[in-house]
Order: sequence, then structure tokens, then C-alpha cells
Amino acid sequence: KLAKEVDTALEQGRCSEAIAALSLRMGTIKTAMRELSRIAAGGDILVRRAEGKSPKFNFNDGTFEYKPIAQLPEDLFAALNRATGQCKAKDLPKVAGEWEAAKKMYQDWIELLAEQ
Repeated sequence: KLAKEVDTALEQGRCSEAIAALSLRMGTIKTAMRELSRIAAGGDILVRRAEGKSPKFNFNDGTFEYKPIAQLPEDLFAALNRATGQCKAKDLPKVAGEWEAAKKMYQDWIELLAEQ
């Protein structure tokens, strides 16, 4: 239902309605996706240097490396955040591009979950 609402709003050039639909539901969706990712990853979403050892950390950007099942949702959320920013800038083509990328990431995540 959410995808249909956003697709319809973007097709009709109503960027703010698309972002409103996403904003309304993303709190619940984020929590559920993160929890499912954690379960699918066996409870540990971080890539480790060796079994049971310290997690890999990128000192250049200050982030931990997540397992793919946990990274995909975070990338999806980042794409939706960029879409929100582009909406505020009234750049509908970029919003639509970020939305399409987010939908692809969601499908990739669903496929990855099915493999677990």
C-alpha cells in the first residue's frame, strides 16, 4: 500500500504527499526491518575481524561494518532521507530516482532474508 501511495503521488507531481506517506510509516518500518535483520544475522549485525572478536571499524568515516542483511535497510533509509531532502529542494526527478533505488534495495533485502 505504501509503495502504491508514493508511486501515485510522484506520478502526479505531489512530492510533499509522497514524503508525508513515507514519514508516517517509516518509524514502524525501520524498527521492524532492523529487528528482522538482527534475527536473520543470528543476533550480531556487525562484521567481525574473527569469530567472537572485535567488530570491523572504519576509522576514516567513524562507522562499523554491518553484515549485508543489516546494511541494506540502512542504505534504504539513507536513500529515503536523500529523497526527503530533494523534495524540499523541489527536485522531483531526483526524488523519483531515490525512491526507485529504495524500492530495489527493499526487494534485494527481501531476497536476502529468504536465503537466510
